[in-house]
Amino acid sequence: MVASRKRELRFTIFALATIGQFFLAMVTSSIPVPADEARDIVKQIPTSIDTLGIFKNNLLVALPTFTPGLGIGWLIIIMWNTGLAISSEAMLSTPPVPGWFSWVTISFFPFFWLEIMAYSVAATAGLMAFLTILFDRKRLRQEASRFVLGLVLYALLLYNAAQAEYDTITTERMTPGTPIPLLGWGTNVAIGMVAILGFALYQDIRVTRRDWSILLGLIAILLFLPFIYVISVLSFMAYLLWRNARNQNVGMTVAPTPLQ
Repeated sequence: MVASRKRELRFTIFALATIGQFFLAMVTSSIPVPADEARDIVKQIPTSIDTLGIFKNNLLVALPTFTPGLGIGWLIIIMWNTGLAISSEAMLSTPPVPGWFSWVTISFFPFFWLEIMAYSVAATAGLMAFLTILFDRKRLRQEASRFVLGLVLYALLLYNAAQAEYDTITTERMTPGTPIPLLGWGTNVAIGMVAILGFALYQDIRVTRRDWSILLGLIAILLFLPFIYVISVLSFMAYLLWRNARNQNVGMTVAPTPLQ
């Protein structure tokens, strides 16, 4: 599996890591935190910070996630603590709101998913390096180049997330309650559609009318549940990738009838 289906396995790990982070933190954000402990947690959250400050903090905190074999454990710790921090902030807000509701609300913003996907890149690079060491050492040098590429992509995603987060915070402070930061979803949906089309063309995957109907149905749900947008796109792309791999296997198994 590691040697023959690395492409599919890599993307699946990335998708599952992204979706898993979201739901893990949503669960932990629902855990009630004692008032004194909540105040201590909130005090540790920086309030005056710029783009570079946000970028540096996120970059260093999640960097151990690249550790082969152990990075997934570090990622779980990060998201667990993040959920508790969200729960603490939600409990101390005026009026208090459920932690899971606060987490879902934050997920409406694009920078939220950029950060989570950056951590998924790190987890994928670390886990694929670990699997390559165990099962496919002949391609270790090739995997090392992808590991370095993961580091670069990790930094780029986090910097863009930091810039978007800082701009959102600045806009909200200038005009409290403005819907402007949420308008980015229209652009994100368009980018997601282009990403799927480009992905299908690059991987030589035939996207049928039924496939588009499924995707458009999922996007229609975004009118009510915009936080599942990234989850839907990643799941759909993983489905396309594995379906294409299955069709290739069938084509290789069924030999053409020789000409008489």
